[in-house]
Amino acid sequence: MSWKLLSKYRSELMGLACLWVMLHHNSFDWPISLDYLRRFALYGNLGVDLFLLLSGVGLCYAWSKNPKLSDFYARRFVRLLVPYLIFALPYWVWRDLYLHQGDFLLDLTQLSLPLKGVITTWYVPAMAAMYLCYPLIARFLFTGERWTRTVVLCALVMLPCLWLAYERVEIYRNCEIALTRFVIFIIGCALGQSVKDGQQMPAHYPALGLLWIILNCVFRRHVSPGDVWIRFSYIPLCLSAVVVLCWLLERLEHCAGLRKLLRFFGERSLELYLTHVLIRNVFYHYIPVKAFDPWGILTYALILLLALFVSVLLHPVITKLCGALVARKESV
Repeated sequence: MSWKLLSKYRSELMGLACLWVMLHHNSFDWPISLDYLRRFALYGNLGVDLFLLLSGVGLCYAWSKNPKLSDFYARRFVRLLVPYLIFALPYWVWRDLYLHQGDFLLDLTQLSLPLKGVITTWYVPAMAAMYLCYPLIARFLFTGERWTRTVVLCALVMLPCLWLAYERVEIYRNCEIALTRFVIFIIGCALGQSVKDGQQMPAHYPALGLLWIILNCVFRRHVSPGDVWIRFSYIPLCLSAVVVLCWLLERLEHCAGLRKLLRFFGERSLELYLTHVLIRNVFYHYIPVKAFDPWGILTYALILLLALFVSVLLHPVITKLCGALVARKESV
């Protein structure tokens, strides 16, 4: 196995992460017969860590191809902000101006995340901050001993998070969902060079990753660490998961249908994330969670289908619009 597999199966991994996050965002009561699926869904926020790890890897490729700062920022921010405005602008109009449940300008600009802890679309400002920081991160990581500098940079992020968690609890609660994820993003940036160079992965890594996943699950069933430590425990768990998933996908390479389906979700992951979160909130405002069954499973399935329909419908439009905006900027 090679770290190159993270690039080879990037879309499939993004698709798996997207499905896992959407399963995690459920609001229904699980039947006892589905308890193992419920436990699996509880770890769904790990899908976000997978997204950010792969984003860091992808940025390494993008930066090496075109390190011109204006072009780098234009491509990243257009691809992030165009879908955000298309999906979130109508939502914030409905929620803040029609229902009067928030501050429209704060929500639209995402300042409501650090100021009020509104996490509805927190991934967008978090990703924007990571895009802004990437050139500085890359310059620091790749001008010396990469992994030593990675450890130093991760520590510089973790220490303020720990201080906020214990000394400034309200500030930490408002934005911990984004702040703590910077660590896995930085690791992804560093790992991107290993992926790009096609470095070999030690043969025992998949087995070691699977063992860590099992131990983590057992540990979490019997011990409840603080929230900040749970977040940081996802760092080795995410690395273990991505290694095991690459190992599995390599052995399922002949399953073209499965890989195509996962790529389908992976290529639309941002649109799916936004639509399913926003449609879910609107849906539950008007329709009870358990409108169609005693658990609320059918209601949530309907939300997912509606989100899938909207994201698939608008994905080509968003892709063309983003391409046109980037091309216009680069032609200036």
